[in-house]
Amino acid sequence: MSGVELGLAIIGTLDLCLKYGQIIVTKYKTFNKADEEIEERILAIEAAWAKISQQLAFLKRVWASLDEDYQELQGRILRVLERKLQTAVLQISKLEKGANQTGTGFTDKRKALNMP
Repeated sequence: MSGVELGLAIIGTLDLCLKYGQIIVTKYKTFNKADEEIEERILAIEAAWAKISQQLAFLKRVWASLDEDYQELQGRILRVLERKLQTAVLQISKLEKGANQTGTGFTDKRKALNMP
């Protein structure tokens, strides 16, 4: 893959990561009346996403100035991040779909967030 192709692919991957991360934050915000432990989990997710989104935006701005080997490394890291974010979005969507089909919503929020 040439430098130009890699750069374009990475920009697309960065955009997808930003999209998936924002979906995750938005979905977690929809849990109303969460108890304190869930609120802390939501805050941790929001804080982590705020940091990651800033790092992704910075990487997008400086991408062209990065060494080719470093671009390759960052590209591999971004593809892993994209897969993980996409998996998280799919898991949340499955939970929402199941809750909507039963008409009960998230009756067990701890289970929805994989909490003990």
